[in-house]
Amino acid sequence: MTTVQMRDDSSALDSVDREALVLPFVEAFPAMNAADQQLALTLYGLLANGRPVAAASLADALNRRTGEVQGLLEAWPGVFHDDGRVVGFWGLTVKETPHRLVVGGTTVYTWCAWDTLWLPALLGATAQVVSRCAQTGEPVRLRVSPGSVESVEPAGVVLSFLKPDVRKLREHATANFCHFVHFFRDRAAGEQWTGAHPGMFLLSLEAAFDVGQRVIAARYRDVPLQSPRATPVLESTLTCPRCAAQRMETMPTDACLFFWDCPGCGARLKPKPGDCCVFCSYGSVLCPSKQLERGCCA
Repeated sequence: MTTVQMRDDSSALDSVDREALVLPFVEAFPAMNAADQQLALTLYGLLANGRPVAAASLADALNRRTGEVQGLLEAWPGVFHDDGRVVGFWGLTVKETPHRLVVGGTTVYTWCAWDTLWLPALLGATAQVVSRCAQTGEPVRLRVSPGSVESVEPAGVVLSFLKPDVRKLREHATANFCHFVHFFRDRAAGEQWTGAHPGMFLLSLEAAFDVGQRVIAARYRDVPLQSPRATPVLESTLTCPRCAAQRMETMPTDACLFFWDCPGCGARLKPKPGDCCVFCSYGSVLCPSKQLERGCCA
């Protein structure tokens, strides 16, 4: 049994033995060889496009047999399916949760507050995080890059944590761990919540980020992590604000699409004030230039 050792410091924000928090996550999830580590990283990347992932699509991306990939996904804990496709995997999901992760203009979600701090490193991308304080309901916003928490609002944000139990993580990580890991606007709000939830304690963002990086280093030893995203998503689903008709379009990489004729009602749409193209106003994914943070695509 792993023991979390505290120094003589009642805050517990940074006095926790961080390595003791890392080991249960390493022990609870399957050991992966280099090929499986690459599979996991590729699956994260595909899910970050905001759509469920079929085993066949994942197999094609890896040049592996579909049956082999399907068998691995079925054997691994923490893989969630809907209609035969993966919708959630080890912290990342396309299903809505209180923790929104915006990567390259695409919105996905995480299982808990902590996931938002380490997933950007596996995705090789800077993410905008939108969540809420579990005690007050106030908004919490962060910008997290692969290497650091770049900004946070409010400034005093902390998160709750608990000593991971290997058996319970294997049984159901979301129910036995993630449902207890939240953001709080400040230490006072967090202590109100942890006071009513025995076994929970608070971590600073710095400590939580560091624990996440240590888990990644232990789990992905044999493959390079994703390099910062240089290839934008090119497919975006446009939704007409008048009749709600939808159509997927391929976005140009060297020009703005200023007009779009709705296939449902025939309305000719143009960008909202401040947007450079119809994809930024009505699309499920921002235009390629905005994804790459180059500004207007014109």
